[in-house]
Amino acid sequence: MDTFVRDAGAERVMLMNRSGRLLLQRGFADARQVMKVATLAAGIHATGKRIGELVGDPGMAQSQNRGSTCEFFLSELLTPAGPILFLTVFRANGRPQVARGAFEVFARTLGSLAGVGGDGPLRAEEFETSLMTSLERLFPQR
Repeated sequence: MDTFVRDAGAERVMLMNRSGRLLLQRGFADARQVMKVATLAAGIHATGKRIGELVGDPGMAQSQNRGSTCEFFLSELLTPAGPILFLTVFRANGRPQVARGAFEVFARTLGSLAGVGGDGPLRAEEFETSLMTSLERLFPQR
């Protein structure tokens, strides 16, 4: 992950499952922000996939948005353990072509790892416990 962040010039990176369960992040300092971003990214991905299905392109799995100060790239990676969502945020004046190249290398590396995707979808009653466990692991109380 650190190599990707450096090579892509990324400011923030997040890996999560399709439900928004956080697996790994770099660059986010606030646990509440992480929860919000993960949830929204999962929703954006689900919406994009559904639009793709409705317009006859069920393979649609990437989104990219550019604002005045930053840009984000959201993609689905297929791994042996299941799909992983990958969110990258970088400055709008960044290097999107370099980021895409670094992403392809990272995707191949991640795709070769077994067990990285978690254990599948969560039941509603498990979601909050799983979310809090992930956040406590990533943002330990001091």
